Amino acid sequence: AVIKGRHSSFLLKDTVDLIDSKKVAILGGGMATGAGAQANSDSVSIDLAKGTVNGNVFGGGAATFSGKTNVKEVSITLNGATVNGDIYAGGLAGSKRNDVVDRSWYHNAESSVETATLTLLSGTINGNVYAGGAVYDEESQKSPSSTVKESTIEIGSDLQFGENAKTVDGQGADTSHLKFSGDVDMTGKSVIGFNTIQGNGTSGIDYSFGNKASTDVIGASVNFASVDKDAEDKVLNVGNEDATGIASI
Repeated sequence: AVIKGRHSSFLLKDTVDLIDSKKVAILGGGMATGAGAQANSDSVSIDLAKGTVNGNVFGGGAATFSGKTNVKEVSITLNGATVNGDIYAGGLAGSKRNDVVDRSWYHNAESSVETATLTLLSGTINGNVYAGGAVYDEESQKSPSSTVKESTIEIGSDLQFGENAKTVDGQGADTSHLKFSGDVDMTGKSVIGFNTIQGNGTSGIDYSFGNKASTDVIGASVNFASVDKDAEDKVLNVGNEDATGIASI
């Protein structure tokens, strides 16, 4: 990317700050900073078969100061490597000064992904897994957005969870699916906010609905260690119109 103009120095500085603040090791999509800047990709494929990744992996792009990035299709496969960080299906948006500059057209940075598939078969994940993306400061910034329309996370029985692997989170995608391939023990891990959970002898899931109104459990046996008891208005459906399901709590 080429950044030009009298504001180029702070545009570049805030883009670097965004990348550093989120500890980005791999960025699948492009970078866009400044009003009118765009970085679009039809597809992104990240294959992690060997070696070690020290930092976070993002399937989408990075957007600051009203820049816009879009990836139509993201595929991230972990099959043998070690990731010392988090894995995000989406991208990242915003920066330290995103909402404070006096020109409103700089505020609405957008990073979007249309569909994403995270296939975590083997190797080690020493961090969390997210169906969505990230914003520079989710607590205080309102105008930047990082979105994913639909995300599927598949976890295989040969995947190893490191001590910092605490959460598998589906809340960041409009529609999110979690699929287990084989007998996966999720004891001690939090699973949050999926539209569907497909099991195959999976056990030990501590589940919270998060921002999802209901969750369908389909496929072979899924054992829940706990289900969010405070969510009185939420529904856990065993099976749906398309598939049967077996669940135990």
